Amino acid sequence: MTGPGSAAQRYKEITGRVAELVERERQRDRERATELERAVARSRQELLHAGERERLVRVIAGAQWESAVAALWEQRWMKIKPLPRIEDLAPQRAAEVAALDEAAGPPSLNVLDRRIERARQALDDALHARPFLRIRRR
Repeated sequence: MTGPGSAAQRYKEITGRVAELVERERQRDRERATELERAVARSRQELLHAGERERLVRVIAGAQWESAVAALWEQRWMKIKPLPRIEDLAPQRAAEVAALDEAAGPPSLNVLDRRIERARQALDDALHARPFLRIRRR
């Protein structure tokens, strides 16, 4: 039987449909692979940017810490410790900091710098406002 309803014709229709479906899946796989490659490239860029951002924040915070230590140098009664590392914070505080980063996204460097500046200004104000914290002028 080689008519329109023959087994050979039906086989060709089925294999043609399977080949079409396989090709469609291959195309989807190629598109998905392209999307994933772009996502990996974006993630690498974000990771690189995050590393640069972390270094910059550490430099800014370190410089401000040293400035605060210099301002408090004359206060002999005050025990000044080194700049704390995130790992040295209490686990609960470290978890809070991590949650803030995840919830709202990392703040911009400008925001962080302003926070550090405000804290430094508050220290300067406290040093100049309270007699027992006054810096000795020479």
